[in-house]
Amino acid sequence: MASLLFLISTTILAQVEPGPDSPGLDSGVLGRLDHTQRKHDDGDVLKSFTRAVDTEDLKLDHFSLSFQLFTDGQQPRDAVPLVKAEHFQIILKNGTDLDLQISTPAGAKLDLNVPLPANELSKAEMHHIVLRVRREARQSLTGLWVDGVELASGPLAPGAIPLAKGSLMIGDNAFRGVVSDVRLYDRALSRLEILELGQKIPVKSKSSPKDMYNFEIMKDEVIAVLGGTEAVAVMEEGSLESVILLGHADKHPKMRSLAWETDTVFRQDRPLNFGDLRQQLQRTTATCTVMMFGRQECLERGEEGLADFREALNKMVKACAEITPRLVLVEAAPFEKKAAPLRDLSLLNPVLVKYNEVIREIAQAHGAYYAGSSEGWNHARPQPMTMDGVNLTQSGAREVGLRVLTTSMLPESKAAQELKADIMMKNKLWHDYWRPSNWAFLHGDRTSQPSSRDHLDPRRRWFPAELEKYQALIKAKENELWKKAEELGRKLP
Repeated sequence: MASLLFLISTTILAQVEPGPDSPGLDSGVLGRLDHTQRKHDDGDVLKSFTRAVDTEDLKLDHFSLSFQLFTDGQQPRDAVPLVKAEHFQIILKNGTDLDLQISTPAGAKLDLNVPLPANELSKAEMHHIVLRVRREARQSLTGLWVDGVELASGPLAPGAIPLAKGSLMIGDNAFRGVVSDVRLYDRALSRLEILELGQKIPVKSKSSPKDMYNFEIMKDEVIAVLGGTEAVAVMEEGSLESVILLGHADKHPKMRSLAWETDTVFRQDRPLNFGDLRQQLQRTTATCTVMMFGRQECLERGEEGLADFREALNKMVKACAEITPRLVLVEAAPFEKKAAPLRDLSLLNPVLVKYNEVIREIAQAHGAYYAGSSEGWNHARPQPMTMDGVNLTQSGAREVGLRVLTTSMLPESKAAQELKADIMMKNKLWHDYWRPSNWAFLHGDRTSQPSSRDHLDPRRRWFPAELEKYQALIKAKENELWKKAEELGRKLP
């Protein structure tokens, strides 16, 4: 069972060379979904979400749908939908058979039923499934393939099959198992391509850092968050902090954003006399450091920058470990494709996978936790994750934040919404204290100016003492937050 769980949770796929008659396995892909795996606490049982494949409005003529199917023992229902769209669906029946139902808008229907070869309800099993629809004049057949073999096929009347944006649903909350590597093609795959897709198995990552399942919030924890624009957005949005407070209010955790727009592992520009990274962590009395890097570095330097990224990140982790031995390194979220004239940054995602592998390896080397998303990233979203392919939207910041400790599918609870307003107020106080707009008068190169000193006694600097009053305001707001979070937590189902 452990090996099957590994096949699901790893995110790096083997590179399979296309056959001689193949245009390439990435050619004609209309939509993809990494997998439907759902995090849970029920031992080794595999469970799924229902997730939507991210597509545009389509009219399908020739098309194929390929996916890997992992079944995990007895199913809770006799019929569990694995694929569901307006005009076609694939249902797992009795845990052993697949039932395809497909129709055209004109009303023509085709039903196919095939057994899963050697499928035993007593153990977890894996199969490669392909629905292939061919509308050629010479051979117009719709077939259902299992493990490289077309087990059933039949004619389907002509007529384009409409598929609305985001309406192709994969998996089911009741399904014991996982559907993974889902690909919708705008063409009928050849047999060689189907065989190649069936051979695309996950390759074991070189690293195995500590998983966030084992991460615990300590009493009076002070979590310092480092990173660039993404980390700033996550902290400003507040969902990550609300989840931590609702789950651990009795431990009085504090979150401190040390993130700064444009920060990378290569440079973190700060005002004069602001202090280096170690000094910043000491000032915040941090007990745990969360590090969110990789995207900007990948964008700026590409694959050629991997060696420099490894060296710089390793150096930064060592510096943080001197102050806070408890470290969390966060997986970098992918870039999105946007319409022209914006550059298609999604083309960088294969390189970003390599950056994330470096992050994993360094996390393992230093005994740090790795906050990797076992859910995958390729799926439909109600709102885009980024504004321009890289900068996170509000919903994107929520998704990235939630993936650090929990699932991005966590519904927005009323309790979290109530807390987030107070969290934003506390974080505004922290921002004004940590990053005052007139730093030069505080500790920079203008401390000798009269406006930085008491008008009655020029020897006395009023500004530093005034700013330290924010500490009491932040403490009072956090006391309110802990109390409110405890009250709201008791009301949660």
